[in-house]
Amino acid sequence: MTKAKIIGICASVAAAAAITVTVIMLGAEEAYRILKVFEMNGTGNVERQSTVISAYEGMKLENEDTLSVGNESTVRLSLDDNKYILLDQNTVMSFEAEGTAENSRTRINLVSGAILNEVTEALSSDSIYEVATPKAVMAVRGTSFVVKVEDDGKGGYITREQTLQGKVHIELLSPDGSKTGKSVLVDEDKNVTISTTPNAGSSNPAEIDGISVFVVENEDGGYSIVPNPDDAVTEINYENI
Repeated sequence: MTKAKIIGICASVAAAAAITVTVIMLGAEEAYRILKVFEMNGTGNVERQSTVISAYEGMKLENEDTLSVGNESTVRLSLDDNKYILLDQNTVMSFEAEGTAENSRTRINLVSGAILNEVTEALSSDSIYEVATPKAVMAVRGTSFVVKVEDDGKGGYITREQTLQGKVHIELLSPDGSKTGKSVLVDEDKNVTISTTPNAGSSNPAEIDGISVFVVENEDGGYSIVPNPDDAVTEINYENI
């Protein structure tokens, strides 16, 4: 797939969302946010307070909902008319949405699968848009980027971030979830890979208190740790997206 085609997908998402607007309230009197499913291809479920609901076009979403996309299916979401997310098949994610459309805090928790994010307008200085993966967090103010989380087959995860437009700031998290200070700014047409492995001193799953490091992929398909985060930044191969 070419970069132009991917960006075209982003544009079509924005255009479709612009004509299918639904406003819901997230608690505070002024905290109106636009959160909805506006396109379904296949199947998906929304888990809400231990209740599972089949997703459908036009469905209003609520804070802390968890979305699961079925096999050979995709789901498109619209947030505030300037944030769009395309969820690939077998993707599981939840989100936290606070504030107003003008001054918003949005955190996407990507459990597994792949999402294409597009923030079409520069966010205000009081706004935050983050994608959290196992022991890493990615923050932007206006950009298009892809995030993929895959099981590495060893109890851990491989996370890949690909910046299509703009810049994405990525910071690793410690086993307790605090920021480590190990971060990198990923420019347009660049990508970064992160390996998260189980903590040897714990019996918990890697997503609970695992250890994340920046890595580069070797020719044999394995990964090598890079002590300097900037060395983890490589060119995107758009044919592999």
